[in-house]
This record gives sequence, C-alpha cells and structure tokens, in this order.
Amino acid sequence: MDQDEVWVLILKHIQQDITPQEAEQLAEWLKQGGNRQLFDRLTDPSNLHAKIEEYRNFQVSEDVAWKRLLDAGLPIQKHHKKSFDTWLPYIAAAALLLGIVAIRFSWFLPPEKSDLKINKQDVLLSERKDLSPGGDKAILTLSDGRKVTLDSSKAGQKDVQAGSQVQYGAGEVRYDAGGNNVSHLIYNTVTTPRGGKFRIVLPDGSIAWLNASSSLRYPVAFIGKERKVEMTGEIYFEVATNATSVFKVSTNKTEILVLGTSFNVNTYNNEPTNKTTLLSGRVKIRENITGKEVLLKPGQEAVLPSTGSPLWKVADADVDMTIAWKNGRFQFKGADIQTIMRQISRWYNVNVEYKGDIPPVEFTGKMHREAKASEILEVLKSTGIHFTIIDSSKIVVSN
Repeated sequence: MDQDEVWVLILKHIQQDITPQEAEQLAEWLKQGGNRQLFDRLTDPSNLHAKIEEYRNFQVSEDVAWKRLLDAGLPIQKHHKKSFDTWLPYIAAAALLLGIVAIRFSWFLPPEKSDLKINKQDVLLSERKDLSPGGDKAILTLSDGRKVTLDSSKAGQKDVQAGSQVQYGAGEVRYDAGGNNVSHLIYNTVTTPRGGKFRIVLPDGSIAWLNASSSLRYPVAFIGKERKVEMTGEIYFEVATNATSVFKVSTNKTEILVLGTSFNVNTYNNEPTNKTTLLSGRVKIRENITGKEVLLKPGQEAVLPSTGSPLWKVADADVDMTIAWKNGRFQFKGADIQTIMRQISRWYNVNVEYKGDIPPVEFTGKMHREAKASEILEVLKSTGIHFTIIDSSKIVVSN
C-alpha cells in the first residue's frame, strides 16, 4: 500500500467506518515492523483529544479547514446537518495524519523496510532545525557607554550607580534611589534582542516589562516634578502613583503623560500602527508633530498610523489580547498570517520570507509563547499554508 492508502485506512478505523476487507489490509500493514507503534500513537485517544483542544483554541476558517482535508483526499464529506464541532474528532485525526505522519514516519519505520514516501514539501521541520522560544535576556548600557549582558549569570549581583542601589535578579534589574539627592540625571538603557524579554523596576517603584526587540532609556534616579523615560518596541508599564511628579513616556511619534496607571505601548517600526492601550488609571497622549492630544479611559486604546497622516483613532481595546505577550501567550483575533509571523519573527529570533500568493486566512486563538516554533507552525499549517525552517534562521512561508 502507498502512503495515501494507509492514511485513509487509519482514518476510517478512527471513524469506525472501515469495511472487513479494509480491516484485513490494515491488519497486514500493522504486522510490518514499526507500524504498530505509529498506529497506536495516531489512534491514542489522548492525542486526538489534545488535537481537538488545539483546534478549539486556535480556530481557522471552517471552509479552509474543510478544503485542507478534502484536498488531501481524506474520506470526509461535509454534511450540512452536522456542525463543525461534531466533526472535530475526525478533523483532529486528519490533522494528526497530515501533520505528524509526514514528520514521524521516518522516526518509527526502519528506512529499509518502509514503503511510505515522505513528501519533503510537507515535512515541517526536524528536531535539528526547530526554534526554541525566547527568554530572559537583555543588554544594559551604562551612562559611560559600557555594556553589561543581563542573563542568569548576573542574578544575585549588586551594583551602585550615582548613589542608587542596583540589584540584578532572574529576568529583571531593580533600582533603589534610597532617598539620595542627585544634582543631575544619569541614564541607563536596557535593550532586549529578538527572542528576549526583561523587566525593570525603576527607582520610583514603577515597573516596565520589555517585549522582544525593545528598549527603555531611564535615569537611575528621578529628579524634580517629572519622571521621563524613552522607549522603542513594546513595553507594558505599571506606574507608581506620585501626585507631585508626572510620569512621561517618550516614543518616536508620541509623548504619554501619566499619573498612576497601567498601560501598554506598542511602537514597533514594522507594525502598521502605534498603539497605546490603557488598563487602569488615566493617560494623556500627545502626537509629536501636530501636538494633538487625546485622553484615554481604562479599556480604550489610541491608534496612530506608523506612516502617513498622524490621525488619532480611539477605540475600545481587547485588553487580554494586547497584554497576552506579557502573560506568556500569543493571542490573535482575526489576524492574517503576516501579523502572526511578525510576532513569531521577534520572539523566535528568525527572519521570515514569503513565496507565492499566500491565501488571506484569518486566525483567532491562543498559544503559549513557551512552545517551540514547530508547535506553533503545526497549528497554522492546518490552513494549507506551508512553513519551512531553513538553518534555524529563516522561515519560508508558501502556499
């Protein structure tokens, strides 16, 4: 039997729609070395349940999912009387066959005994080419230009800068001005690379969470009636309340004035918009060129195009989705593949290349950022979009 015939028989077995003659064919195949182990893995209820949950949590267009299954030649018919959820067990089984089989056959079957041909275009990746998720890493640039690598080796160490105590912890750097009076501002900058994240506890007790490819420039001790920092990339802030000292965040397009609040700012250059999302408190945002200001209420976001006319748009925000990165998740709602791959590129420190016409599929769902790239791409692959990892440095996206 060829590979396609085996897939069909296994899927029919899962559907309990296999004829006696087909059952005999499957039984003969199972007698061959290594096939039983693969069959047990594909038909294990726990694997099917996990795949079902994966599809529930990361939804794609129903029509696209059906097309993916039918194009593969699998024996599934779309009945109008059955809901998409009713077919999830079969879709999960098909996903295992379409996804796992292409990767796993070479692991379970001895090459000299296998009569199954693997289509290399469908092989997502090998363990050697997989991409690990990002983690706690950053570079601290001191006021004199010296650079300090912030990683696990710095945890527990202490330093003093301009009278402020500096303590390095796991994934964070913490400043304590200790009431010292300083006459002028001395700045530090923390920069996260692609694949990095970090947390800074500022000298006033405010906290900044840096996403990948971000930076924050800040004084080691604040002076007077203004606490001003400068940022790039994406940062979530929780600002300590101080009625006598306004907190200001300066970006390449805006200045954000804060009293005591929590908010997220996304200013990535390769995103179509700059966004400031308010979770609590109040902020006032001023556009740098026109000087136009907007006030935000909790649950709102201010959106400014990255290029072109600086026109504000204030709208209700999906707060959970906005700060999903801080909480260790990817989360999307109606996102196209380009939007998703920009996040993957930053978090997995990988370049993305597109080949051919990519179908306009919209994605909605959640996945953990601690997952390897293979797990994320395997879900996205169910739409018929192909992903190839090259030398652990580039993902090629193709139709």
